[in-house]
Amino acid sequence: MIAHTLRPRIAHRLKHSFTARLHTDPPARPNKFSAYTARLTALASRTGVSLPSLALSFGILHELTALVPLVGLFFAFQAADVGTGLVRWAGEVSADDDGTRWRSTVKDWLGEGERRVDRVARRYGLFGYESGTKPDAASAGEGEIVEEARQLVGLADRGSKAAADVTNAIAAYVLVKALLPARIGVSLAMAPAFSRRVVDPTRRFVWHGILRRPKNV
Repeated sequence: MIAHTLRPRIAHRLKHSFTARLHTDPPARPNKFSAYTARLTALASRTGVSLPSLALSFGILHELTALVPLVGLFFAFQAADVGTGLVRWAGEVSADDDGTRWRSTVKDWLGEGERRVDRVARRYGLFGYESGTKPDAASAGEGEIVEEARQLVGLADRGSKAAADVTNAIAAYVLVKALLPARIGVSLAMAPAFSRRVVDPTRRFVWHGILRRPKNV
């Protein structure tokens, strides 16, 4: 008797719960810069720059503070011949990973650098790769990250210029990742001026000079 009484109630609750889930908006996926929303909002309020313009400026500067040092460090490491040594050090640190945060972070950066450099080199035919070839679908495991670094260092030590350039690129990537806090600080500090001098004038030129230009009759 109790079972017959409870079944309609349970069914009603399940139906209500299912309907509520259907009509509930899914949680918004955080974008790349969502962690900086509060800081950008405070900066917009303090400087008087509109938040959309400030966010766009921060995004552009964030990418520039990665790309410019990456290229500069690559050529600096190439000229000084130190990229191979840095990758050797990162590989040794990763091999001796004892669970401490900084060693795990170096290993993550090293693996990410290997994948990024491999992908770009294959796409554009750099460092001896054939242009357009696709990388392996499977991501490298922890042991493979260290082994890949050792193989590259070994080839570079034996005089392979292509392997040396790959290690220079990986070392530059790892150092740029390590500079992330400084890059964020620089991007936030420069965002208001960049917005006033670059983003807003460009937006006005595009809107008034091109999109709203009267058509000849």
